[in-house]
Amino acid sequence: MRMNIYVPDELHQKMQASDYSEINWSAVAQQAFEQELKVHAAKKGIKPMNTVIERLRASKKNVEDQSYVAGINDGRIWAEEHAQYDELTAVVEVHNGDTSIDGYSEVVGRILSEAGYQAEEVGDGWKPSMNWRAGLPPTPERYFEGWVEGAVAVFAEVEDEL
Repeated sequence: MRMNIYVPDELHQKMQASDYSEINWSAVAQQAFEQELKVHAAKKGIKPMNTVIERLRASKKNVEDQSYVAGINDGRIWAEEHAQYDELTAVVEVHNGDTSIDGYSEVVGRILSEAGYQAEEVGDGWKPSMNWRAGLPPTPERYFEGWVEGAVAVFAEVEDEL
């Protein structure tokens, strides 16, 4: 939609000054309109739900990303300091999609348990339950993905030396 707005002559002359020639005045006006609409809505007690949704989506992504990074760090520590060769190779095989390996359920269950999660058997595999202990990331799926990535990264770094 196009719209004409009135700008007093004095203001128009200032806007035309060469120092301000790179400013996108249309964008400036759009931002001012948006801000005024938000102020007006706030005064009326109306909060656009799309604003709430956008904020919560960003918050959710941030929490998931933090869980993933924490998982990567913990997976690396486990692989570097605690993992046995057979456990680490089992994690690599799980990462590569092989869930038919001997002891898969035990390995995944133990990994999740060591990470502080309860594991639930789902179909032919395991997943972390939504019951998480205080101090652990609240998105266990993303944490576990990161944990596996961290452990697999350590194995990839040392595999040729083994």
